[in-house]
Amino acid sequence: MTVNIITTAPQAARGRQCPLCDTLPGEPCQLKPAGDHLARYLDAYTAGQLTREYMAAVVGELITVDACMLIVSTEPGLACHYCGRTGQRLEPCCARHPDQLTCADVAGCRDFLIAQLNGGAR
Repeated sequence: MTVNIITTAPQAARGRQCPLCDTLPGEPCQLKPAGDHLARYLDAYTAGQLTREYMAAVVGELITVDACMLIVSTEPGLACHYCGRTGQRLEPCCARHPDQLTCADVAGCRDFLIAQLNGGAR
């Protein structure tokens, strides 16, 4: 007997190890309420497990994004870990991965990623 298992998009994202907090596949990044980092969804998207349309919906639903400390990058060519843009003010993405820098302007990074998903920004 064969059982077909359909994997939903959130299951596909949670099925990957979180690149931000190193939570193992299948476990939520946060237990109560259960939740996952956006980095997990971005990782699943770049691996081809999530569609552009789904990612646009996920990013469009973000309400708050927490930022820690800001650093200004003067090193030429240093890019955001998520959107890849250079010439932006960058900050460490979290305490566990201070080597991964992200845009200090989180809303600008989000808008850029949405535009890329919709085929607008290059």
